[in-house]
This record gives sequence, C-alpha cells and structure tokens, in this order.
Amino acid sequence: MRDYTVNGNFAKRYLEIKGYKIISYEGCTEIYTLEKWLLIKLPYSHYWEVQDEDPNKFIGKVVSVEQFIVCNHLLDHYVKEKGKTKVWVFVIEGECVGGCSLPVTDEPLIGGVYSIDGRSWDEIHSIHALSYLEWKEQWNKKFSQEEIVPVQVRFISANDR
Repeated sequence: MRDYTVNGNFAKRYLEIKGYKIISYEGCTEIYTLEKWLLIKLPYSHYWEVQDEDPNKFIGKVVSVEQFIVCNHLLDHYVKEKGKTKVWVFVIEGECVGGCSLPVTDEPLIGGVYSIDGRSWDEIHSIHALSYLEWKEQWNKKFSQEEIVPVQVRFISANDR
C-alpha cells in the first residue's frame, strides 16, 4: 500500500465516515484545475455529472483525485466474484467534495461512472423530469464558454454600392 498524501488522508477519512472499508490506497491519480470547458469534455463531463454539488462553485479551483479500492459499497456485488469497488475522491482545498466509483471487474466497463456512493445519473437526476439528452443539452449550454454576442447586420442593396 502506498503512503497517503495529505489529500489522501482527507479522502480516507471521508470514505471511512461513509462506512467504506479501505482495501488499498492507489494514490493521487490526477491534479487539475476545474475549468468550464472540461465539464463538457469526456471524461470530465461524466465525472462531474454524477455529483450532488453544482460544479460551478469549484470553477478555477484545483482538484486532487485520490483513488482507493474499498468494500462495503453499493457496487461491491455488481460482479459477484470481486466484491470490491474503485472510488475516486475529489479533494478541493482540503475538502472532499464528491467523487465517482466503478465496480472492480476483470473486463472494462462501457459507459459512464457512478457517483461516489454508487448512484447512477438516472438516480441522481430523476427529479428533473428530463431525458438525459435534454439534460445534457442544458449542461453543455451552462458550461460552454462561448458567449452569445449580438451582431448587427446591415444589408446592402444594389443601390448602396
């Protein structure tokens, strides 16, 4: 097992409070500054779509992603023979703000990730009464950096030339 980083220790306590048993600490897998454009690009859009917190409050902040293998998680029995779950905890300024999870499998999984506690996008966003595609369109508009700038167009007739 690796030595815990400072953020790894924050994440470890966060997972223990949630009731998960730490099997191993895989280390800090990534450090990045959260920008709006990341929220509309894969894989970051998948990571942040399953959070309870609005990512807008974290724009411009540094995210440390701490990875663990845990048990006593909702996804442990997704694949019966494994009984373990990978979790990634997002730590910003010493605070655990969420994360994502996937069951441990021998084969790669297709699709997005689950929330830190194993909920799917549907379970998190069912209150919106929107399809995923409708919701995703709103998400992309919200985090798109393109600003709509009014443009004045003047049509020139043949007589103006």
